[in-house]
Amino acid sequence: MLKNRKNDLLYLLNIIEYIEKIILYSNSFENPETLYETNDQMNYNAILSLLTQIGENSTKLSDETKNEYSYPWKDVVGLRNRIT
Repeated sequence: MLKNRKNDLLYLLNIIEYIEKIILYSNSFENPETLYETNDQMNYNAILSLLTQIGENSTKLSDETKNEYSYPWKDVVGLRNRIT
């Protein structure tokens, strides 16, 4: 699909939803190390998957939106690449 500013709202809403889910799945852990050390595979894998989806949705945002909302978008995509 071509990058089109009309589609950006959907991608941004998806990103917000994924962030909320990450907060939900991780709120019982003091820090990322605790999550990893408890070996809670279900939450850990879910969070990795959601981070991947955030990166994927970030690649679909139009350049116009990325320029308007200054954020390290390349770092988000880079994290997705490292996870996958």
